Amino acid sequence: MRTAIKHVGVALLFGLGGAYSATMFTDDGGWRMGMLPIPFALISAVLFLRTPLAVLVVPYISLVWLFAYLTAMISGMGAGSGSFWPVCAGGAVGGFGLLFGVAVSDDRLFTLRFVVRAVAIGALAALPFGFWLEAYRGSSGTPMESVEPGLLRWCFAIWQAAVGTYLYAIRTRERAPH
Repeated sequence: MRTAIKHVGVALLFGLGGAYSATMFTDDGGWRMGMLPIPFALISAVLFLRTPLAVLVVPYISLVWLFAYLTAMISGMGAGSGSFWPVCAGGAVGGFGLLFGVAVSDDRLFTLRFVVRAVAIGALAALPFGFWLEAYRGSSGTPMESVEPGLLRWCFAIWQAAVGTYLYAIRTRERAPH
């Protein structure tokens, strides 16, 4: 019961960080976009990346976010193709990249089981972005950040809460006795 309560608190913290991150999203890719991954990185560093490598977490998570975003764009997010495939592809890349970053400080996490779960959670948690993208595409040229800003906050909150809580759970779990 205590672990479940702790995980709910962690999910809420990451969710709040995600909602705040959404306020930095800009249609023109301005400087604020570079700040978007910082809340997730700082929460991760404080909660479970308590190693000397934690100082590298902000730039690393920023790169992961950039690769995930570019994956979504290359997969068709900006080209008008289906809304769900591109965002799920970006979410999967984000989940994998973040697991890889955590596994650098804890190599027992880089197993097929954890990789598959991180990719699946990242992809599934990105599904709400597809609804937001549909609203954007239906708005005939309205800037992205002004289309359903509440929905965009929920999208970032859901994704960061799901992936962040998963990483927290696997990173802080107790090692099984041999």
